[in-house]
Parts: sequence; structure tokens; C-alpha cells
Amino acid sequence: MNHKRMWFAVLGSCLGLTVGLSACGDKQSESPAPVQKADYIGYWNFSDEEMKKNNNEDSAMIEIKGDDLIVLYHVEHLYQEVRDGLKLVSEGDSFFIVDIGKDGKISEKEKRPISLKSNKQEMLVETKDHDKKVTYTLQKMTKENALVRIEALKKMGEEKQKANGDAEKKNEETGAVVPEIKPEVMHETKSESKPEIRKTETGFVFIRDMSVPKLGEAWRDESGMIWGDIARNRDGSILYTVQSSKYENELREKLGKPKLAEGTLGAKEYCESIGAQLPSGKLLTGKSDFERLREYMGADKGTLGWMIPEGYKPQVLPNLEHFFWSSSVSPDDSFYAYYFFFGRNGGIYYFNRSNDSFSVRCVVPRR
Repeated sequence: MNHKRMWFAVLGSCLGLTVGLSACGDKQSESPAPVQKADYIGYWNFSDEEMKKNNNEDSAMIEIKGDDLIVLYHVEHLYQEVRDGLKLVSEGDSFFIVDIGKDGKISEKEKRPISLKSNKQEMLVETKDHDKKVTYTLQKMTKENALVRIEALKKMGEEKQKANGDAEKKNEETGAVVPEIKPEVMHETKSESKPEIRKTETGFVFIRDMSVPKLGEAWRDESGMIWGDIARNRDGSILYTVQSSKYENELREKLGKPKLAEGTLGAKEYCESIGAQLPSGKLLTGKSDFERLREYMGADKGTLGWMIPEGYKPQVLPNLEHFFWSSSVSPDDSFYAYYFFFGRNGGIYYFNRSNDSFSVRCVVPRR
């Protein structure tokens, strides 16, 4: 099903966003500060109470990002970055939410004017549900509260999916009629404990994630990437290994040397064996995983890979006082791979891929 249309179904078959400029309609002695596009950037929540008031039992929230694209968080599809769906645009002093196609072109058919209440913390949404006008009030959320809300929506969706799956399985086995699993059942999860959260000194939020047990003590950053603990051997000792056992064995074969002991896994292969991957250390374009992580921990964004970053401080993730292999191979010489010396200074360097004295930290990318 089209995710964009799926979200519109939450609000009505024909979604139109319009927002009142005044909270009460009274004349003010002073004109409020003009609304800027930056006022819309952030997380906006449809409260459960507001949805129920309008006979809608679904739970949802949206994020308007700095690049004006809109991210939808919803019970039915837990995380969707709408690259071919919705975008915030402005025309003069007016703002709109529009449809965009995969080609990046804006559709004029679904052009929805929006504005903010005078406090800029509430956004009214007027929609049509079977030709009936319905009004919602969206509340602006802090990043920390939004991430907790997203985790709750994810849990609701997973439990709803499991409930529907169990019911379908039972129906196949018995031939019984399966009652519809209503979304309101998922609201019972509110009484459950909130996920553990850690915040860096620069304000970035990490959420404890236990979805991949083999990662050990894992934390999900704001991009959605899950960072595992340092990898260990079966006896609990830290795993030190080459960057890639496949590369190492191929190299040794060319040099006429014995291969690694049977069963020996390099960092790359170890991560793949547990359903994860090595984080990137250096990219030709864009920011690597390790570069993004060290910026979460205070590193100056303008730091070159080989320089010691100003402001960096190891925090949140356990066991950072080690050298960690990355998946990035030097573009100048495949004999070298970048690694991230995280604990001491946050610098990113490259070294011989055959070195077996570096440790491993696996990640699972955003899903």
C-alpha cells in the first residue's frame, strides 16, 4: 500500500492541512513575530486523545526535517522517510505541505496550506472525513520526548503485527473467523516502562535497543543506526582480528603463505555472521558512520578524518577505549583500511588490513 496514502487515511480520505493563525481570535496589542520556515522544523504529535475525539484510533506523529522533507511515524509503518511523498514548501509568507514524486517534482493536486498558532507550539490541522470537516491539534515535541514516542509507536506496531499474525495463523489452523484486531488494543502498552535513554553532552539522544541480542549492549542513535558493544570471543575476551578474513586469505594465497586458522573471522565477516555490518570510516562523498558518531559526541564538524577533533568526548556507548575496524578501504591502496581510534581522541586513520590487533564494533543500519 502507498505509505503516503496510508497516512492520509489516518486523517481522512482527503487530507487538507489548514491552520489558524490566532489561538482565540482576540485582537492583540502587539503583532506576533512572523512565522518562519524554521518554526515548522521538528516533531509534531497527534495526541491519542485528540485522535479519539475525532473517532480515529490510530497513533501517529510527523517530523518536518531541516531539508523540508517529512518523516512519518505511524503504528502501521514504523519509520518511513518520505523521499517520494511529502515536503514543506513556501510561497512568499505562506507555507504548504505538498506531494512530491520520485523525480522530485511537486504535484499541484495536493497543495495544503499550513500555519501555526501564535505560540508556535501548536499546529491546527483541518481535514475532511467523508465530506465532514474535522480539526486536529498537533503539539510540538522536544527531540527527547519524540524519540520516546517513536519507540512507543514501534512497540504498538510490533504487537499489533504479532497479534494479527497469531490470529491469521490460528484461523488457518482452525478455520475460525478472525475478529479484526483494533488499534485501540495497542494503547495498553502505555503502562509499560519507557526505554532507557542516554543523552550526550551536546544534546544528542541514544535509545537502548535490544532488537539484535548478539550486538550486546546496543544503543540506537538519532539516524536510526544501532551501535553494538565491543565484540567478544566465546570466553568473554575481546575479539581482536584482521579487517577481513576473506581479503586476508586471498592475500596469503597470492603470497604463498598459509591461510588463517579454519573458522577465523575478520571484523567484516564477524559482523555479517550476526546479521550486522562494520560501520564506515571514510567515504568519498558524504559523512561516514564513525564521522557522524563522533559529531554526536561533540567533535567539531569541520574536522578532517586524520585530524584529532576538537570537542570530542567518548560517552554513551560502552568500551570505547579501543581501535575499531571500519568497512572503508583506502581509495589509494586496498592494502589499507580505515579504522577509528575512538576512545583516545576520536581520530580516523588508515592502517594495514592484515593487522590483527584491532577490535570490532558492529552496527545495524536504520531499517
